[in-house]
Amino acid sequence: MAKIQNIFKGLLPTNKKQWKVFLACLGVSTILWSLLRFSEERGESVDVKLNFINYPENEILVSKVPKSISVTIQARGFELISRSFGFRTSNLEIDLAKTKVITKKDEKHYIWLPNQNSIQIAQAVGSKIKSGEALSKIDTIRLIFSERVEKKLITSFNYKINKAREHFVLKQPKIRPNQVTVRGAKSKLKNIDSIFTELVELELLDSDLHQAYKLELPDGVDSLYTDSVSVFMGVEALKESDLMIPISIMNAPDSLEFKLFPNQVKVTFTCVQSDLENIKNTDFRASVHFEDIKASFKRLNVTLNKFPKVKNIRIEPASVEYIIKSKD
Repeated sequence: MAKIQNIFKGLLPTNKKQWKVFLACLGVSTILWSLLRFSEERGESVDVKLNFINYPENEILVSKVPKSISVTIQARGFELISRSFGFRTSNLEIDLAKTKVITKKDEKHYIWLPNQNSIQIAQAVGSKIKSGEALSKIDTIRLIFSERVEKKLITSFNYKINKAREHFVLKQPKIRPNQVTVRGAKSKLKNIDSIFTELVELELLDSDLHQAYKLELPDGVDSLYTDSVSVFMGVEALKESDLMIPISIMNAPDSLEFKLFPNQVKVTFTCVQSDLENIKNTDFRASVHFEDIKASFKRLNVTLNKFPKVKNIRIEPASVEYIIKSKD
């Protein structure tokens, strides 16, 4: 081990002058090695930016446009370094008027194949294309267009109630205009009937809402003749009221006579003030079931079989007594 250490010590410089010579030789050899290394050609993947021209008239792009493709080139190391630091970029212009077009229903597919356009790509990158392997990992570039058409869509208010104020109710929103004309891709618009406003979050409303809101463009729509709508939403306070409702007996045989105690119940409910005057006791139907009598129940539970759109319904009493006898 000591002999090996002595050998290495003998190879290293022993004074300052020798160290200078040693480092100078090392630097020169490193530079020469780098020049030889980077002057050699080798394969490398580079990004080529895509620029599409001659878009078809009166048609809308409905697919994503690729911004670039990665291709494998054969270049010297110095060129690859300049590309990696952004000193040299490649741009490829693709003329859609000269690409293959396939029509599918309401769409036109413009297809460009990188691996069949090696000469065009080589001219764009200014380097040799590496042979013996695929030019690009993307084998097909497809741009999909659809005819631009007009259609009327129903406007809808997109809202969410985060917190409602107690004893108040929101009425159905009224939107003006209730329809708008849009322009967009035929293949997309055929599946769209409505257009919504931006999402509006409502909290603790106790007065009418009357405000304009922006419409959001659905997928496939590129322009609107009207970009906003006016929304009115009434807010009404809930009022409590009650009515006396007679009780009927469900599925009772004609041979028996019944007496209920009491023979009517008080139904208490809440509704908005504007609906209260239109609600009558005939809008309710209270009943007991003969099956409960056959089960020998001492009291019969009262149920509501019919009632209008009201809230917080209560029945008093919830059950009644009865007497039953034969009609003969």
